[in-house]
Amino acid sequence: MKKRMCRAIRRIKILSMLSICLTILLVIPTSAKERNDSAYYYVNDATGQINEAEQCGKCGVNAYWTVDRNRLTVYGTGRIWSYYEKKGKSAPWYAYKERITQLEVKEGITKIGNYCFADLSNLQEVKLPETLLQIEDCAFINCGSLKKLIVPSAVEEIGEYAVGYRIAKQNYQEDIYECIPDFVIHCLRESEAKTYAEENKIKYYIHDFKMVDVEKPDCENNGSINYACKDCGYVSKESIEALGHEYKEKIEREASIFQKGRILFSCIRCKKKIKRDLPFIKPQKGIIFTQKGVVYEIISAKYNRHTLRVLSYEGKSGKLKIPDEIVIQNTRYAVEEIGKEAFSKNIKLRKVYIGKNVKKIGSRAFSQCLKLKTLVLRGEKIEDLGYKIFIGVNKKLKIKVPKRKYTKYKKLFRHELPSQAKIVR
Repeated sequence: MKKRMCRAIRRIKILSMLSICLTILLVIPTSAKERNDSAYYYVNDATGQINEAEQCGKCGVNAYWTVDRNRLTVYGTGRIWSYYEKKGKSAPWYAYKERITQLEVKEGITKIGNYCFADLSNLQEVKLPETLLQIEDCAFINCGSLKKLIVPSAVEEIGEYAVGYRIAKQNYQEDIYECIPDFVIHCLRESEAKTYAEENKIKYYIHDFKMVDVEKPDCENNGSINYACKDCGYVSKESIEALGHEYKEKIEREASIFQKGRILFSCIRCKKKIKRDLPFIKPQKGIIFTQKGVVYEIISAKYNRHTLRVLSYEGKSGKLKIPDEIVIQNTRYAVEEIGKEAFSKNIKLRKVYIGKNVKKIGSRAFSQCLKLKTLVLRGEKIEDLGYKIFIGVNKKLKIKVPKRKYTKYKKLFRHELPSQAKIVR
């Protein structure tokens, strides 16, 4: 019993599916035929194929349309498709042709295709964008209520029977075109629209401009002079180039071997400020710099040898430490020399520490240091001494040296030390 019931259910399902399929096969062709009979067609500019227009409002690759009451608006960028006439139908807005009295093509549209706004018999007002470059054949054919058209100055080409014409008679051989009575083109004196009007014996008016407004330019934005035609109200703009910034520069921070510099640019007109970093100064032989009151000179900045010399001390402290090395741009520079007269006549120094890498002390390096009581030599590399290093120093001067170098340094300094000065470990 169960098996028989399952078979019966399956048969019912199969029969219902078959009936649905038959219904689709019978109904769809009829509806498709009806859709084709009432369809709108356009010529695809990219492929040249005649296609059914989309009802969503697309009229170009990047162009779209809307109809609001009696107003047709086209917006987007690029070209509006050329349309193919079939069974009295043309563009997708043809279904609303009886009520369309106003047309506005927004900025961004560059071309109006063939038969684009044909047969809009009640169209009275048209506004075209300044971006428009071309009006193709029969674009406004059979727009009998349109008595004037303001053609933008940028238009470079107007096709055959594009504006101001209607089809007077149709026969099997060819259509007969005639000018619309009282139709007027408003245009510039030197323009393609004027040439078109003269060639087609269409009445035209040259714009009579009056300056109405001036937008002053600034450093970054262009200005403009706005002119309006006294007769039709057409507005033309004459661009004024931006002034551009005029910068005055000021160095906020000098670049050195230790830090980037900074330069400030200030525009004298708009006060705009721009800050730019100045690169590090490249370390090289002869560069002098100051760190913690001590003035150094780069002796060598070669690949395998980076050394410094102490030139002087400009600090206020009586206690001074000469480091073993100084890091400059991630490179270690050894302090190997105390320069000639480096601390001469410095009456503030009481105690001085000399780093481990010092090899040479120049002549008169500590001369006339009256308050210097302690000199600590931390290194074991000193071999070269100048003359009269300690002349005029405090008589009670003590020089502390490493234990291992006590004997050597005692012999090395014996002729330079005052009589009461001592060398201690």
